[in-house]
Amino acid sequence: MTSATTELTLQHYLADSGVAWSEHDVVASMELLIGARRGAATVALSEAEQQLWNRYSGTPVAGTPESVELGRLADRRSLTEVAVASVVALTAEQVADQLGLRASTIRHYRAEGKLYGFVADGKTRFPGWQFVNDLTAVVPGLATVLGAFEPGLHPRSVMGFFQTPQSELVIGGVAVSPRDWLLDGGDPEEVRVLAAEVGRGL
Repeated sequence: MTSATTELTLQHYLADSGVAWSEHDVVASMELLIGARRGAATVALSEAEQQLWNRYSGTPVAGTPESVELGRLADRRSLTEVAVASVVALTAEQVADQLGLRASTIRHYRAEGKLYGFVADGKTRFPGWQFVNDLTAVVPGLATVLGAFEPGLHPRSVMGFFQTPQSELVIGGVAVSPRDWLLDGGDPEEVRVLAAEVGRGL
């Protein structure tokens, strides 16, 4: 596939999805989530945050035989997740429209820890994982969990935590992600305890 074809595909996707993002917006978001690339598989996270990503992303820990065998597949998967998260994110105005609120209210919610947003290229983005599937409501108990995170935790670590199945969260005998646990009506306190471990770098 040529670079021109790739660009055209992205343009079509953005147009078809209805998101008010340019290709520049997507790239800026991906750069923040992935980090500056120093090598083919090097991500600019701190050592502590890389350990958190290893734990909560479901990817193998670097340096183990498993990571050598599955490294490329894991890297492709995590990059794909980042790409999807970069597109499935909303501006304050879009969130306000979906929730029937004012954009200023959405910004206040972020400041108060009721919504999660990250800044990339000077613009605040609100990742789609914190909303129900049709984007018309916030995941139940979100504010309880967000309050347990350490300020400044990398967006990729937050995304990995919410979207990765945890052995402590079980529904019908199956481990589920914090997001799915909350959507199913699970106790937010159970997730807050796990999030506090992330906040402390455990």
